[in-house]
Amino acid sequence: IYRDITYKDENVNFKEGEAYTEIIKNNPIDFKKFANSFLIEISRSEIKNNDIKFVTFSNMRKDQYRVKTIVRSEQVEKTEINYKSAEHIKKIKNNIDVLNEIGIKSLDSYQDGKIISKYTKAKTLEDELVEILKEQGKEAFQQKIKEYKEFLKDKLVPLEIIPENNIFTKYKIECGSEEASKLTFIKHGLWDLIFQNCFVIDGDYYFYDQEWYEDNMPLEYILYRAVLYFHESKRYISDTEVFQNLGILEYADIFKTLDDKIQEKIRKPLMWNIHTREELQKNKYTRIKQELEQKDGELQTLINEVKYLRQENDSLKNQNQEKANTIAIMQKSLSWRITKPLRKLRGN
Repeated sequence: IYRDITYKDENVNFKEGEAYTEIIKNNPIDFKKFANSFLIEISRSEIKNNDIKFVTFSNMRKDQYRVKTIVRSEQVEKTEINYKSAEHIKKIKNNIDVLNEIGIKSLDSYQDGKIISKYTKAKTLEDELVEILKEQGKEAFQQKIKEYKEFLKDKLVPLEIIPENNIFTKYKIECGSEEASKLTFIKHGLWDLIFQNCFVIDGDYYFYDQEWYEDNMPLEYILYRAVLYFHESKRYISDTEVFQNLGILEYADIFKTLDDKIQEKIRKPLMWNIHTREELQKNKYTRIKQELEQKDGELQTLINEVKYLRQENDSLKNQNQEKANTIAIMQKSLSWRITKPLRKLRGN
């Protein structure tokens, strides 16, 4: 038995992002006290205990793609939230079947209308890549990603001929035949095979959470997403470097357009606009703050220049005064008076 309360979008009156930002600014240690919500249940009858650790779902998706994730002690479950998303659960089940068919190991299975994932404490491929990057450097990191590319290429079945109706034509994205000819189109477009969705267990890759599938897409797009959503690596190496090493840098703009189109198909416009506005406001605040800091820096530079010019002016005044004093002393001296007739003869 599990219990959860689903609030309708229009009833949301608490902006978590802003609250967390303020908590962290005030005292970062307090964040762990507020990172989750707490619900006290009071009942006249017995409330049964369960092993649920966490329940979550996103309101960013359209209704037909919304699923609920329930994290238990031994497994993770995905279930539909409404009758519309029941079909999406079936599609995830089909993706699991594809993974099994092509020999990619998965932690997921389909049981009684649910997607069940085995709980594991193993490291993700993302964790392993971060360790390699820190301990062995960029070259070893890049080599590991190339090995991953070969793994996917071996499993996802490259197509010999580029399909006329491919992922680019489907989403009306301009990609010339010459550009497309350099890409590796594959039969099974499981485009969420990113590093964080992959566990490394006894040297083998085990995947989970494979909700998405597209026909006739390039393998390079999957790699692009794996790198793009690998946030931890960006502290040590730029996406541009990784894309360059994989030979996909020239396709980055096309892949970004494709990713935006696919995400647009999935996300719910109302909630996306709300989150986007909040993000834009946050970015605007950050930009204004940076501009003010820059202006403050420029102002401080001007103040320092004015101070320097004043000091230089005072120094020149002192020098002039010293020269004037010297001249006055010379004019009062006996030698100056004796030589005065001679200076007149010379026109001085």
